[in-house]
Amino acid sequence: LPESDAIVKSRRALVEGSLLMALYVNIGGDNVYKQLNIDALMKAYDAYLIAREEADLPAEIPWNKLTINEGWVLAHDLRS
Repeated sequence: LPESDAIVKSRRALVEGSLLMALYVNIGGDNVYKQLNIDALMKAYDAYLIAREEADLPAEIPWNKLTINEGWVLAHDLRS
């Protein structure tokens, strides 16, 4: 799996990662800073996909959707 730095290497990727992690923390609570919560991550990823769809991102600008594996890496690194 890639490292977090490789996942959020552009501003757009940083926006994608920030959205997913904000949803993850909102769903999983402060405990996600101490322990990875797979259920919360999966729910956050589903919400992330819906938010991206609702945003109706322009096709001419390359927005790359994160994978659940990339979300796992970001969530893993979120722990302090």
